[in-house]
Amino acid sequence: MGANRIGFGSVIPTGKGRLNRQLVFTAAQKKIFLEKITKYKLKYPEIRIATEDPLKFSICTRTWDFGEFNYRNPRFLGGCSAGIITINILSDGTITPCSMLLKPIVNIKNKTPQEILKAYTSSKIIHNLIERKIKGKCSFCELKRLCGGCRAVADGICNDYLAADPTCWK
Repeated sequence: MGANRIGFGSVIPTGKGRLNRQLVFTAAQKKIFLEKITKYKLKYPEIRIATEDPLKFSICTRTWDFGEFNYRNPRFLGGCSAGIITINILSDGTITPCSMLLKPIVNIKNKTPQEILKAYTSSKIIHNLIERKIKGKCSFCELKRLCGGCRAVADGICNDYLAADPTCWK
């Protein structure tokens, strides 16, 4: 059809996604989904095929590589970027780590930039995300710094944003 870019994603159990749990992939389904996307990426290099799912790195780190890096380095952060390199601001002024992980960090209404920065940088939620204080199997996975699992999926299914990503098959 002439497209030069396509993005794929799966249902994240937040908002209305919590109401339709049957639409959320199991670990086995997620693996098949990401394997297919990876195959398409290799088969059609002229099309920029993307997914924001951090579990893509569990399929093949090189296929999704964006340059040289040491993902075992404790200073390296890849994968889930919620609250680290992205934020979300709700219509009422509340900052959350991402549009799917709706953990309130600070409301920006009637606050100075300095107050917002102080609240954000002192947030335990933000520190936990940056430090990858993940629980369960994600805590000791060799891809913890590269992937980190989806924190919104963990929160949506386990009611704990630091829980292991239950859609991971590893």
